[in-house]
Amino acid sequence: MATTSQGLRVLVRPCNNGTCPALYADETGRVFVQGSKLNRTEHAGLNIPDHEEVVELTPELISFLKSNLTELLRVDNRCLNFGEI
Repeated sequence: MATTSQGLRVLVRPCNNGTCPALYADETGRVFVQGSKLNRTEHAGLNIPDHEEVVELTPELISFLKSNLTELLRVDNRCLNFGEI
């Protein structure tokens, strides 16, 4: 599996140039999403704090998550539960 220059594992990235929606994970099991930001109209009423952002998850990323969630949460040969994340 490929890694980024920051040491994140590339879980899924449908394109080769890094400019498309993608999922990444670090060594602790945290998962990061790259996607299109919502515009201000779509953002309206969501009450998102300034330090957070809402991004779109494409159907391809959702499908990957559904098929691979257990493996994504596996760290050091143990499966994290949601209380540990």
